[in-house]
Amino acid sequence: MARVPDTSETVHPQTAPVARLLARWQADRDPEDFAALVELIRTPLERLVANTLRRDGIRDPGASDEAVGLVLERLFRLGTHPHADAIMAFDVDRRSESDGDDLGWCYVRCVARSRARDVARSARRRDRRACDYARTVAAWAPAAEEPAVDATALEAAIATLDERSRVILAMMLDGKSQVMIAHV
Repeated sequence: MARVPDTSETVHPQTAPVARLLARWQADRDPEDFAALVELIRTPLERLVANTLRRDGIRDPGASDEAVGLVLERLFRLGTHPHADAIMAFDVDRRSESDGDDLGWCYVRCVARSRARDVARSARRRDRRACDYARTVAAWAPAAEEPAVDATALEAAIATLDERSRVILAMMLDGKSQVMIAHV
């Protein structure tokens, strides 16, 4: 099966300054830098997250919005962790393995896929819990009361049956098995 190219993975000309914006946001914490970064990556990020979730079997637009929100939150907190060098920092000096890739977009793409997979796992867990809850409620729910049977209508319906059918019905109501009924 041929792999369909993912357009969200290609480097777009408008995403080239993502690395610079990430580095400036991490260093200066200027809200204008973050706003420009969000404006620049929003559309390709939404496509990437939606495609990743779709591959994981999640088609809920709410899940996609949740994952995009988590990515933007991660980028907002970039460099604020006490151990930022080891955990959350964006390294401007690191070079991409493939020429032409914007290292910033590679970083965003990695974070987006990670957060999308987290959201997919969470959605599957919620679905399993909902199914388990529904089964538990069904098992413990009180049985519905049997509908009242009109005795005269039932006697009239039985009276319309031929003798053989009435005998079979009587044996079924007595709890006889099909094998016993067939033998008789």
